[in-house]
Amino acid sequence: MPDDALRPRLTVVRGPLQGAQFRLPNGQHVIGRDADADVHLEHVSVSRRHAVIELNAEGTWLTDAGSTNGTWINGQRVVGQRPLCDGDQIRLGEVELRFYDPANSLTDPVGAPIAHVRALAGANGAASAPALPAPTTSVTVLPADPPGPRARRGWALVVTGLLLVIGVIGAYVGLSG
Repeated sequence: MPDDALRPRLTVVRGPLQGAQFRLPNGQHVIGRDADADVHLEHVSVSRRHAVIELNAEGTWLTDAGSTNGTWINGQRVVGQRPLCDGDQIRLGEVELRFYDPANSLTDPVGAPIAHVRALAGANGAASAPALPAPTTSVTVLPADPPGPRARRGWALVVTGLLLVIGVIGAYVGLSG
């Protein structure tokens, strides 16, 4: 059984529970509005038994379960059983989900190479690999553009304001002295 961090998951992108994640172990999982659904999505556009996701040794598959509003993967209606790939957008009625499969992804959700995540987890979940190497990407800093007319106008307003303040203070000092 893989580490929980390496299990495929669905993330709600749009709809109720936006941001919620559902981790998916091997087997079949019903997605729908029914309270007994494995992935319960309470929205009027989602059927009680809307779709079924199946995870097995051959991959991950999505099947529409005869829903009223249809099931879509990346904008294409699901007819029969369709394979799911990391990053696929799934739409059930008006609810959108993103499928994330770290076992078949080049990066984890924050962009670290997935090979490092697996090595750090080790066979029994204990840290067994050396620290991650320093990033090799270099950043080029471009010089700032010379100030344009707006920037010069801003400085002119600041200088004018300062002169006005100095003038008011000078007038006050002159009247009180």
